[in-house]
Amino acid sequence: MLEKKDYTSLHCIKDDTDSCQEVETNYNGSTYLCDAISETADRNVNIYNNELWKTAPSISDYIEEAIEQGLVDTSKVDLMRIFMAGEYQYYTQLLYDNLETIVYNYAVNYINNKYPELEIDEDDLESALSKIDNNNRFDDVEDIVSELFEELTEKQEETE
Repeated sequence: MLEKKDYTSLHCIKDDTDSCQEVETNYNGSTYLCDAISETADRNVNIYNNELWKTAPSISDYIEEAIEQGLVDTSKVDLMRIFMAGEYQYYTQLLYDNLETIVYNYAVNYINNKYPELEIDEDDLESALSKIDNNNRFDDVEDIVSELFEELTEKQEETE
């Protein structure tokens, strides 16, 4: 049975890697990875002013990046919206930085649920998943796992 990998934090917001777990477990099928990332980043942005003020100093680089990318209208200064855009930028960066691990862990969950008898080497799974990027869908990951299952089953039958 394969073990899931740990996510890497950006160390600016407490428990930020929980958002990676959300993508891994809350999405499947025809959802594009990039859509899941955007939705999850958006959902994790604080809506409480007090929390936004607490987080702002630690994510100042992400706030500046959000402004530079035009994620917030700076013609009307609204600090809360600017802080929210910074948090969105932060979570988006975090999720993209962990994309390979999210895909890997999603595949491990899929294997453990659908093919619990499948014995696969971690390196082989990583290699097969290396073609996946943010423009793929979750069912593309499932297809790769199914193909691996078929290949391994055929090899096993040939050796028997």
